[in-house]
Amino acid sequence: MILQAPAALSLISLAGGIVFLYFLRAHNRTYDVPALFLWEGLTEDPRTRAARVRVRIDLLLIVQIMILALVSLAMAQPQRLSTAVHVQGLVIVLDASASMRAITPSGASRYELARAQAEDLMGKYPTSPTAIISYCAHLQILSELTRDRDRLRGILSSSKATWYGDGDPKELDAVLSSVIGNYEQPMVIILTDHSERIAGAEERLILGGQNVAITSFSIREDEDMTGVRAFARLSNFTDEYVDTKLRVSDGSREVSLPVLLAPGQEQSFVLPFSGSLGPIFTASIASSDDLAADNTRYFSLPRPIERRVRWIGERNQYIEAALRASGPIKIVADDENEAVDLTVIYDETAPKDLVGSILLVHASLPGSILLGEDLELASLRVALPDDGLLAGVDPSDFRVAAAPAVIADPAGETIITASTDSPILYRLNQENRSIVLIAPDIMRTNLPLTIDFPVLVRNILAYLTPRPTPPSPTWTNVGDPLSLKGYGNPTSLTAPDGKTLATEVQRTFIPQAPGIYILKTTKGTFPLAANIPASESIPAPTAQTEALEGRTLHSEATMVPLWPQIVLLALLLCVLEAALYYGWGSPLRGFLLRGFSLRGFARRKR
Repeated sequence: MILQAPAALSLISLAGGIVFLYFLRAHNRTYDVPALFLWEGLTEDPRTRAARVRVRIDLLLIVQIMILALVSLAMAQPQRLSTAVHVQGLVIVLDASASMRAITPSGASRYELARAQAEDLMGKYPTSPTAIISYCAHLQILSELTRDRDRLRGILSSSKATWYGDGDPKELDAVLSSVIGNYEQPMVIILTDHSERIAGAEERLILGGQNVAITSFSIREDEDMTGVRAFARLSNFTDEYVDTKLRVSDGSREVSLPVLLAPGQEQSFVLPFSGSLGPIFTASIASSDDLAADNTRYFSLPRPIERRVRWIGERNQYIEAALRASGPIKIVADDENEAVDLTVIYDETAPKDLVGSILLVHASLPGSILLGEDLELASLRVALPDDGLLAGVDPSDFRVAAAPAVIADPAGETIITASTDSPILYRLNQENRSIVLIAPDIMRTNLPLTIDFPVLVRNILAYLTPRPTPPSPTWTNVGDPLSLKGYGNPTSLTAPDGKTLATEVQRTFIPQAPGIYILKTTKGTFPLAANIPASESIPAPTAQTEALEGRTLHSEATMVPLWPQIVLLALLLCVLEAALYYGWGSPLRGFLLRGFSLRGFARRKR
């Protein structure tokens, strides 16, 4: 046995202190007797002092000294010489893609099983220089070739599977060449859930776990801007029927559809989502499969989360409530110098040079729309019943007590008119602005009491503040660069877990986890969706590659540490000490005292 730190054995000298404290402790015992006079006049113990000392030596003292001796020996780091199988170089490649998060029947994830196999490999070849590589779409060398097993174990224990997709075999091959260098006959072992076919490498497949997944999800807006349609594809990779429900939500409302999938079946669905303007959508299924990450998918339309609205004139709670019912809005004060999506003017005269999208409610716009005095009305007439502003609206329910006479630009369109042929609902498109007019004061109408009023305001909002729609459905994978071009100058970016990624971000960023990222720019606040790659949902093959043959293995001397066994023995003695001290094992104590006490040993010797 070889001691790495023999100076630690000096701690055994502390045993003198333990003995000293032990004999300072009082050892008087209390006995129950029938009468005290029976004990009067008794002489002291006739035994010699040495005999009395031998009686006072307790097993508890011996156990404590033994514990101290074992701790000192363990701190001296004893080792014994042994031999172990040795290879020139060992490279362990751990698949860290998202599919390795799948839970196996053992209760551990595939990555945890791969990590355990890596530990076994390092124990099997303890003297071999070893490197560890995390293999996924963003490959990373966790450790160069080293013999430091403690460092390697620390790296393994802190590593974890990512949300990225599978790695590129060509990139892995190039990295392996740089890591191995001039080593002859290195051993490269890839622990993965799919075959890579890397020349000269041994693959060990980590299998287990079944999956039900949403493999595609996108949103498209309806042409009339009154809602969206959700497209989703579900795949059942299990060997059983799956009865679940597909849910699509925009954060405030939800549509759902019951789904029954046969084993191995893949099916696509279209869910109309009337009235939703987004821009954040999630699709989810209720499933107890072994990879939960692909049971929820995310999609975002390239538009601000909230509309910025400048309000001029008296605030009206009914108009404001109808605007908020159409989606998140931010009211900007008239004196704030901030770009807005819409200007609402209520019972005021608008500035002449106002541009952009304008909603006039009982308000004038010099040069284009002029309001006169309010007149009592007998009835209303719908001039353009098929106009988009009236989609889902029944104007026959509208009642207007009085409305002003309106002089409007003839280039505009009157959608609803009064019996006096004066416009009630009117719109006008000019070179640098779009205008919608609600001529009467809504407080002199029944509009706030009708169920169609929020729908009318939503239609007006969709007309005045149309949002860009992507030409084709987009799907951003975790790990893929996401361009921020067109969103304005970025100021901050927040991850799905609420952490701020940067106060100032570049024109592209790489999402590292699935979910909704919140981007703040000079143009507003935008959601950005990221999902784990759909390829990670596909089950791994069941065939396993064979180990490579012909590699030369030889034995090499190694030092095996003994301190773990010594520490274990010390812990067992600590348990025994506690049992003796608290009297948990009185029968055992009596047996040990009778068998191993110094006095008993002396009697047996005689």
